[in-house]
Amino acid sequence: MNSTAVILATLMMSSSVVYSIKSISDPIRYVDIRGSYFISIKSDLYRLGTPLDAIRDNNLDMPQFAGRVIDCSSKRFRCKSIAYLKFVIPKERLSSVTYDAGIKIDLERLANGGFHASAVCPRLATTGCVSRTDGSGPALTYQYEVNKIGVLTAIKIQHWSDSEKITTQQNLVLVSRLGLEL
Repeated sequence: MNSTAVILATLMMSSSVVYSIKSISDPIRYVDIRGSYFISIKSDLYRLGTPLDAIRDNNLDMPQFAGRVIDCSSKRFRCKSIAYLKFVIPKERLSSVTYDAGIKIDLERLANGGFHASAVCPRLATTGCVSRTDGSGPALTYQYEVNKIGVLTAIKIQHWSDSEKITTQQNLVLVSRLGLEL
């Protein structure tokens, strides 16, 4: 890669860096209640991570990343994927159902018509969550809620250590008028 391409890539990446939660202006925003983590979406592009002003560990080598929101829907499920997170709901009116495709997601219908989901990601890979054969605990677990019209409203993410202890946890809530529609 020549030096001009490196400079252009650096400029493009630096313009999307989130310095503080208050600086996020994307139409869809989920923010940790402590302001230490975010997911923002504009069109089919997302940004996810820790704003620079909330970084407490200087060894955090990749505090933010971006990519495309992927429509991973099938005949049975409506689905959107953001990095290693998959958000699914059934297309049929079921009271409970399990989605199992690399990641296992148990869904329960709520009294208000929405869904509560619990997801277990055995191991993180470049392709997202993948199965694990060694029987160890999860790398990541998360829960999310979807309202009755299919909009993602809240996300709780837990990262786990090899000794099966929670290392970090984020509780994200929808803070914008618009939310991710499944």
